[in-house]
Amino acid sequence: MTRGARGFRRAAVRGFGPALAALCVLIAALPARADLPIEIIRAFGLSPPVTSGRDIADVQRDLLWIGHYQGQVDGLSGPETTTGVRAFQTSIGHPETGSLDSEERAILTERARATREGIDLQIEESDWTGIRMPVPRGYVGPGKVDGNDLLDIDFAGTAAVPFGIRQMRMENSAGTIRARDLARSVIKGEEDSEVLSAGEAQGVGYFLTRVDDLKLFAIIETRQGETRSIIISASASQSGPMMPVIAEVLERTELFARAGVPFGDVQWRVMSGDYPGMEGRPDWFRSMTASGSGSLVSTEGHVLTNHHVVAGCDRITVQGQPASLVGADVRLDLALVQVPRFTGREPIAFREDAVVLGERVIVLGYPVFSVTQSLNVTEGLASSTVGFEGSRLGLQISAPVQPGNSGGPVLDGRGRQIAVVVSKAGAGLRTLVGVENMAWVIRGDVATEFLRRYEIRYRSATGRVEGRGLTTAEIATRQRAQALRVECH
Repeated sequence: MTRGARGFRRAAVRGFGPALAALCVLIAALPARADLPIEIIRAFGLSPPVTSGRDIADVQRDLLWIGHYQGQVDGLSGPETTTGVRAFQTSIGHPETGSLDSEERAILTERARATREGIDLQIEESDWTGIRMPVPRGYVGPGKVDGNDLLDIDFAGTAAVPFGIRQMRMENSAGTIRARDLARSVIKGEEDSEVLSAGEAQGVGYFLTRVDDLKLFAIIETRQGETRSIIISASASQSGPMMPVIAEVLERTELFARAGVPFGDVQWRVMSGDYPGMEGRPDWFRSMTASGSGSLVSTEGHVLTNHHVVAGCDRITVQGQPASLVGADVRLDLALVQVPRFTGREPIAFREDAVVLGERVIVLGYPVFSVTQSLNVTEGLASSTVGFEGSRLGLQISAPVQPGNSGGPVLDGRGRQIAVVVSKAGAGLRTLVGVENMAWVIRGDVATEFLRRYEIRYRSATGRVEGRGLTTAEIATRQRAQALRVECH
């Protein structure tokens, strides 16, 4: 089962908000600003010289784009630049001279241009944070509100190296922040960490820190009773190709472009589904507070799931269609709902024969739906014929399951249901005993006994799987219509 408002705050910026609040000092408000002070861009090593060294800086930036340079864009022709040029020359089959001729420079320019176009940079102004920022759509996903910090918007990275952007906002009647103190508080307690740069310029605070292999580029500004910031995270060891992207974002970010959502309106807008990440979503998605999985078990539209998936729901939908609760059993952790829209559909079949130790199993479901939003398939073995702490109501399987798989079907090698997913080993247990891929499921005969209680005419089949059975792809194709998403509102 997954919560619709699950948090996705990155560990690297955990505690940033409280530290921000604790390190405020009074200053006078400054006029609005459209561009970031050049002093900050230079402090981050992102801006080339204005005049001398400009040509070298352009070469450095182009080499960064295509991955042949890892240093700063400083306009200085040092060993790193020469090494980058030689690596590029090797890549195009030319002699390693360390100096580009006109033909090589033209090739480098064209390759960098093609890579740069992939940024898909789009200027976006958020009515949630009030920040205007160039969003590199080729490198990050859509902005989503953080379930733990509702004022923040997270742009999760989609690039091949660690990368992400976060917009942050908080009420602050005290004033601006001391960037150096804030930078120290961010890395406090981290063994392999350092403050690379920090300070203030024209009323904007900034810092660049490194924690292990993660660099954090942050700009912070306070005015009109609130503090806003942007944090860009990137791999320290693999950040070279991302530096031009970081520069493009920071150079044109305006932290106070407009008013953000009123602080007093945040909760009701979240409750009504009117917040970043919900654009274009159907009504059922906007009001969803949790989700799980289930299986279609009758031609009358009955869907079997877990009790904990539907417990406490004001309203239930399945695949967005209205559903009503038929009955539940908290001891078994099973529940039955009915979806009129699914009447007449072919249901799944339950296997009557007991599961054999070591038997292949396939799990279908909708884990972490807020992220994946599609049917997920995993495979494993029946690793024990008893459940948690020896329960005779369940089994243990090795197929990976995640929050949101709860209530979904566990199938045999012929696509017949043999169990119902109920839970995976929690983080505490995994740490304590050092196990992975341990999940517990409710036995199929327990589930069918529950269905008989409500006089459900479910399908059954006999005979264990001989040989390998069907492929996982064949099973997923045949049974995908019977594995359903269950939504709680």
